[in-house]
Amino acid sequence: MTTAPEPPTPRRDHLHPVADVFLALVLLAVDAVAALLASLAGMEAAGYEFFDTGADNSDVSMTRSGVYVAVVGVVVLATAVAAGRGRAYFTAFGQILAGLALLLVAAVALTGSQGS
Repeated sequence: MTTAPEPPTPRRDHLHPVADVFLALVLLAVDAVAALLASLAGMEAAGYEFFDTGADNSDVSMTRSGVYVAVVGVVVLATAVAAGRGRAYFTAFGQILAGLALLLVAAVALTGSQGS
């Protein structure tokens, strides 16, 4: 009897492409809900009256809402880094695009609120 060494089994360090795409879609949905909630929380903290039909909301600043959305954008970019390190490339790419879009929206909200 010989004891020949067994050939090494190939190691997979990345997600299956279908699982990667599914994770990307789930995280994009979570990102959208988080951005919506952050925006609404920022508007509510700034004094926006949602359910008062006679309220004058023209003087409410969007600065707080923009900051909240920017924080969500930074968190989304952090998840992109984690996904990239885990070799979930579709997820990382989707998170990078979503994070940059959120930061762009926040920048527009912050620069637009400075002029008023």
